[in-house]
Amino acid sequence: MLASSLAVSDPPRARQLGRTSIGLSLSGVLVTILIVAVVLNVARSTRDTTPDRLSCAHHTYIDHCYKYKTLVGSSGSCDVGVKSPSGYCYSNYCLHFTYRGSCYIHRQFVGISDSCINGVKSDDGYCYSTTCPNHQYKDLCYRYKKYIGRSMYSGACNGKRSLEGYCYYNTCPYYSYHGSCYKYRDYVGPHRTCSGLKSSDGYCYYYIY
Repeated sequence: MLASSLAVSDPPRARQLGRTSIGLSLSGVLVTILIVAVVLNVARSTRDTTPDRLSCAHHTYIDHCYKYKTLVGSSGSCDVGVKSPSGYCYSNYCLHFTYRGSCYIHRQFVGISDSCINGVKSDDGYCYSTTCPNHQYKDLCYRYKKYIGRSMYSGACNGKRSLEGYCYYNTCPYYSYHGSCYKYRDYVGPHRTCSGLKSSDGYCYYYIY
């Protein structure tokens, strides 16, 4: 009754109280809208940074993102990653050589015209593979291997010389046969003997270069 009496008896004061009440109501609405916007923004940020929901720029496997995807086959190893039933190795670390989003154990220079067995060939003549079809030395794959002796003066090596006296190299200026480079090749036919290594088509390869 007192407030009603004041409102009736004092119209200016009543109008001021009305404006204050409206202002408080609008302020409450604005605060509520602001709190809802902040909560929604936090929820959206949390959802976007969840690892399983990240946009993957590389390779995905079982809701995870991996940097490398390499075909290793059913019997190949996948030491630092996860291997799929289809023979792919998904990993984020590469201990050897990377090429076009895949991690390979071996890298061998085969040249522009030569083939790349069980691997992927780059435009600059390198063969990337998970298995070495020829000769392996210190995680590198070489096409040829010959014994030249342990002494540094025992023979020239146009590749890498091992402590055991072997020379590992990739280029053969003469004749290549069965993983070795021969300086000489003669045709002896199917019946004549050969002092070196005889091929099925009648050639005799001798003197490993």
